[in-house]
Amino acid sequence: MNLQNNAIVLQKETQWLQSVIHQRIRNTGNKEFSIYDSRQPELDSAPTAYSDFIKKCNLSFDERALLILALVPHIDPTLLSHYSSDKFNLEDRYIFLLGSSGHNYKGLLPTGLTFLFLMAGSNMNLRLKLQHLLSSRNVLAEHNVVSLEPHYKGEPCFSGKIMMSESFVELFTIGEVNKKDSIKYSFNKESL
Repeated sequence: MNLQNNAIVLQKETQWLQSVIHQRIRNTGNKEFSIYDSRQPELDSAPTAYSDFIKKCNLSFDERALLILALVPHIDPTLLSHYSSDKFNLEDRYIFLLGSSGHNYKGLLPTGLTFLFLMAGSNMNLRLKLQHLLSSRNVLAEHNVVSLEPHYKGEPCFSGKIMMSESFVELFTIGEVNKKDSIKYSFNKESL
């Protein structure tokens, strides 16, 4: 696997996420809109650890969206902040749903609320169905790929940041994992 293949696949995934965000913002409040009409990119073009992981784990639309949402701060750090600009006319009451800032990083990092907003909007039934993906009972958490940072006391349960393990950031971007870190994870490059 080479870096050029990684760049091609991750660029397509990032463009897909941008499409999902743009469509959600444009259709906020439209109860009949479904984000699931957004077409996911094909993964057949070039073999990468990222595309192999998606195929091997048979990730659903929602799981794949969560995966790229967790990876995007590492590969396109301005993506979420871009949508908080006046250009998109997103009402102030929705801007916080795009993420929260970190300690050193002042751009937007995705939260559980970001994921729920992008996938379900104001569809309460769908939001409740998607909450399990933010718990430890999903394939991404089982393999220690993505986790939800604990929320602060008194804040919404899903307001914690969505975090991708550093080993998987390395695996999905440069195609290899630091040897000392790889033993901590149940799913590493060799298991692909």
